[in-house]
Amino acid sequence: MTGMLPAGFSVGEMQAPFKWMLIHAARFQGMIRVQAPDGEGYVLVRKGTPMGCSFRRWGEDLNGEAAYLHILS
Repeated sequence: MTGMLPAGFSVGEMQAPFKWMLIHAARFQGMIRVQAPDGEGYVLVRKGTPMGCSFRRWGEDLNGEAAYLHILS
């Protein structure tokens, strides 16, 4: 799912509601990987603002706003 993204490095893991992460990571710039019971995806973030989003659930790919809304739900 992230094959087109440049290599990076992990800064850690946490379990928290996605909205909480955006509020408390206002200076964060990078990718937030999202794992949920119905699938997984990622959100590209620049200083706490989502810039791109993708989510795969049960074989269906969601991108952009549809993916972001699903992750927020």
